[in-house]
Amino acid sequence: MKTSLTTTIFLNVAALVAGAPAPTSGDPSHASSTTPDLEARGDTINGMHYCGIFANADSSDAAALVSSLGGDKKKDEYSIASHGCKRVACHNTSGVYVCNDNNHKITVSGASVANAAAYINKHCCYAPSASGRGGYPIRSGQQFTQWGWNVAVGYANCNDDVRLRPADARGWGVDPGTCAAQKGLTNANSNY
Repeated sequence: MKTSLTTTIFLNVAALVAGAPAPTSGDPSHASSTTPDLEARGDTINGMHYCGIFANADSSDAAALVSSLGGDKKKDEYSIASHGCKRVACHNTSGVYVCNDNNHKITVSGASVANAAAYINKHCCYAPSASGRGGYPIRSGQQFTQWGWNVAVGYANCNDDVRLRPADARGWGVDPGTCAAQKGLTNANSNY
């Protein structure tokens, strides 16, 4: 049976929406039940990225949120329960989420979140048709890390519970436009 690229993308998106865990690096230091010190792990992100899989964020708002996480909030710490998600930044109809695929609670810094979100911010939804309301650009994507957690950028209602998963945030059509679904391996954040 011949599988088309579109079918493959839809199956991968379906697995993400269903909550399939991201692959982990197998690093034994990540297997402890204590909260890992992610800041000491460095800046290099190695993991899959997916674009266009959630309802859209406004690109300008998303960029400002990521910039703030890497700037004035870089030392802020965010705890995420085992197999949970947390919206760590929100403005208007845009949010940044961290999801934990590990079997233990994690704590990540704003700087680590911003670093993981950098690929989404720079590459997802850049196409002539990827513009939202009033012609403003849109943003939607997810970046997995080798440490068993991932960052998503997409639609958010800032009044919703911060533990709401990005796939459950609804918002389809709020920041309308088409963000081409794509995926790939982000290796060492070098594909800029």
